[in-house]
Amino acid sequence: MTFQDIDDQKRKEELKARIEIPIQIRDLRFIRVAHKDKIPIDKDWQNTANYAADDPIIQNHVKSQGNYGVKCGGGWIVIDGDTKEIQDKAKVLPKTFAVATSMKADGNRGMHYYYKCPGLDKKIILYHPTEKDEKGNPRHLGEIQTDGQQVIGPTCIHKSGIRYDVVENAPIADVSKEEVIKAFSEYIERPYVQLPEETGETFSILKVVDTSKLKKRGDEWYGAHPVHGSETGQNFWVNERKNAWHCFRCNTGGGPLSLIAVQEKILECKDVQKGVLCGDVWKKSVELGRKYGYIAGRKEDILVFEPHSAKQISETEYGPIEWLVDGMFPLGGTSILAGRSGAYKSWVLLLLAKCVARGEKFMGEFAVTKSNVLVLDQEMGEQLIKQRLQKLGAEDLENLFVASRTRLNFNDDKWCDLMSKFMKEHDITVIIADPFRRTHNIDEDSANEVSPFLTYQLEPFLKRNNCTLLMVHHYKKVQGGDKFQDDEQSLVRGSSEWGNYPHAIISLKKVRSIGEEEVKKIILTQLKNRTGIVDENPKLIEIKEEDGKMVFTWCGNAPEKISMEGAFLKEFEDYLVGQNLTEMKRVEIIEEFGTPTGRFSKSTITSGLARGVVDGNLSKPRKGFYGLASKGQQININKFVEEVI
Repeated sequence: MTFQDIDDQKRKEELKARIEIPIQIRDLRFIRVAHKDKIPIDKDWQNTANYAADDPIIQNHVKSQGNYGVKCGGGWIVIDGDTKEIQDKAKVLPKTFAVATSMKADGNRGMHYYYKCPGLDKKIILYHPTEKDEKGNPRHLGEIQTDGQQVIGPTCIHKSGIRYDVVENAPIADVSKEEVIKAFSEYIERPYVQLPEETGETFSILKVVDTSKLKKRGDEWYGAHPVHGSETGQNFWVNERKNAWHCFRCNTGGGPLSLIAVQEKILECKDVQKGVLCGDVWKKSVELGRKYGYIAGRKEDILVFEPHSAKQISETEYGPIEWLVDGMFPLGGTSILAGRSGAYKSWVLLLLAKCVARGEKFMGEFAVTKSNVLVLDQEMGEQLIKQRLQKLGAEDLENLFVASRTRLNFNDDKWCDLMSKFMKEHDITVIIADPFRRTHNIDEDSANEVSPFLTYQLEPFLKRNNCTLLMVHHYKKVQGGDKFQDDEQSLVRGSSEWGNYPHAIISLKKVRSIGEEEVKKIILTQLKNRTGIVDENPKLIEIKEEDGKMVFTWCGNAPEKISMEGAFLKEFEDYLVGQNLTEMKRVEIIEEFGTPTGRFSKSTITSGLARGVVDGNLSKPRKGFYGLASKGQQININKFVEEVI
């Protein structure tokens, strides 16, 4: 008998028993899977490409011996027990519909246990608490499959030829979330995470919780929840090393202050989430926290080093990116608005502050996350700020705050504490620092000072306060061709760390005006967007004063126009060719083309020469001299469509 004959015989045996959907699970939704496979055929199976049991699409599919998946979620869970440990724990739960799956490495078959469990909606991965696999990772035991997951259905065929056999032909049992958690708690990895407002909290959580009512296992304490109790007696867990708690009933948790808020009934357990510890909630929690010995103040970071595997990262649901200004400035972290003097940077960020505080679209185009805003004005003073607020129509806002010309210093713990206190009392989640260089005392040109300041001082402050920071930053002064950089991001003044660290960088440049034009124009360009796609097309914004108000109009992509640098380089080329010259000295070039005899400024000539060298149009045959890169080569002025100063 040939191998082909054996395969044909196996196929005939498989066809003798039809693939069918048992009556116990016919109320669920089903997915098409290829014969002997486990991967769904349809890409959008989680949303649209799933079918009722009597749908002709799934019926015809299984009649042709295609496998099918059972969609979990919506109150239905499947305990996927690959190992004897999980199968033994499942015996304490009510008897239910159960299916034997494929053969595992230990010689036993895996199991699928089906339950109705409305309270469980997130997948749980089960690991052995002490044993490791061959790679040194916690030994995987199984999963509890819920929303967004699917399992191969009964009577389907594994790639090994083994069928998924019904071994317990019972109705699907009802079970509570707490019963499931209690049964498998030994193998559940608890997600201990402090709220962003509590990050770095060193006040011991054991001073908040009554450990006499809890049981201890290693670094963990567990028992009934101190407020809403527990059906099983172990829905509440505390990890003293991570200084955090978790409630399995509500799927919430945090650090010491959030637990104080729950125990003192300032917050309900189910409402604990990012951003909730602010305003009156924060003030009441701190006030009532005194009886536990809690004192509000600056907190040192707790050192935690817990790398995650690629699989863990892949299986984590992070949710969509949140934006302060849609597609432009992400929510959380830091962003920079950079440019030279006179580019309307302060105007634009004050306009943004107004839009965010009011919850209206930025420049009528970009959705914002409505937030309370603190502007750290380090230049203008309140009198000028008042005028600008009036011109922007922001004078009536009670959730837009301005601290003008303070001696504020982000590198000073006392100042950070004062800001944190004010921010919590007024629910501030957005700070605009204008300019940022006046809010610290470090050497901004030194990477050795900038990097630790951003990483170990500024970032923890922002995390503790659940805050987004927008920084106004200036460009470097052009000091000759050798200082010119083709990468515009590198023009941000100071160490390159200023350009490397932020999540987003936006540049503003003023369009060169001829005479006194009524409408001013600026160009906005995205230089960096770590959380989204960078739109490399420069955008034109028109600015006009009407009836005492400043009106900013978003005009979309900027029209192309030869820049002053491009115009200079074209004239320089023509001059070299016309005079039959191969090179000119920089001083002579400035004398020939610069003001007052010529029409170009010294800075335009300097940056134009440098850019010409970077782009390969010009050469530097010797120090201080410039010529065409090659004889007869013409400068492509189409590369100079930068219509700005």
